[in-house]
Amino acid sequence: MRCRSGWWSPGGGRRTYPWGADLLVTVPGFSDLLGNRLDLYDRVVWFDDVVHLGNTAALSAGVLLLSGAAAAPLWLRLGVAVAAGLTLSLAWELWELVAFVTRSAESSTAYADTLGDLALGWLGAVLAAGLVRAPEGTSGPAAHLPRRETVET
Repeated sequence: MRCRSGWWSPGGGRRTYPWGADLLVTVPGFSDLLGNRLDLYDRVVWFDDVVHLGNTAALSAGVLLLSGAAAAPLWLRLGVAVAAGLTLSLAWELWELVAFVTRSAESSTAYADTLGDLALGWLGAVLAAGLVRAPEGTSGPAAHLPRRETVET
């Protein structure tokens, strides 16, 4: 599909490239590679936990920005962030299982580690939903939600 309006936009119109979202989606892969290259997973006890929390928060924030849900109310941001964050955390854990766990001495402790990593991923997604908020007046899914009417008595 060729887009003549600059950066791809489903509604048409010209948009700038989402550099912030690009960075948020790229950092997790880089941090994992760097952690493996510097042997931080084995040398620093808490590094794996920080990576799972931070990477899921970054990925969830990137999804919020790319989907336009950053302009939505908190409950909708929370739903998008948790759905994306837990799905991506699960994919990450399945990859770890296939790539590392089945071929290592860690297989006896892998279950507890996986549950802890998924819990940290959930927490990272919730943090992203709370921290990522588009400025007021920004278009996005929130603009299409029905407005609540207040009734004065």
